[in-house]
Amino acid sequence: MDSNQNQVLKVVEQGFHVTLGAISVATETLQNEQKRMELVSELSQELNQRAQEWEEKGEATATEARRFIENLVNQGSETSSQSASTNQSTPAETSSPAPEPARDDFPARLQALTDEVTTLREEMAQFRS
Repeated sequence: MDSNQNQVLKVVEQGFHVTLGAISVATETLQNEQKRMELVSELSQELNQRAQEWEEKGEATATEARRFIENLVNQGSETSSQSASTNQSTPAETSSPAPEPARDDFPARLQALTDEVTTLREEMAQFRS
């Protein structure tokens, strides 16, 4: 138990020294204009570098998300066209499948899929009742 107390005291003492050293460096930096300007310059450069890294990461993530959504939409289009052709052979179908919009018109494709899902839900509700 004595060893644990000594380690705790050592950690507390080390933390105190780190804090005291940081305050000392901060005070020296604030009092010396040249050091202050160097620090501001370093921080600015580091921030610019980080911002550039974050921008690149954001672009990559946006591209990845766009591909993911497009794949989902394309899979939905393929599935819906397959189910539409299957549903056309049954006499109970009352709605016609929505025409597929151009591949480069993502919002229209998304809306068409949303409408188709709504129609399929309505048909399922009719079959259940």
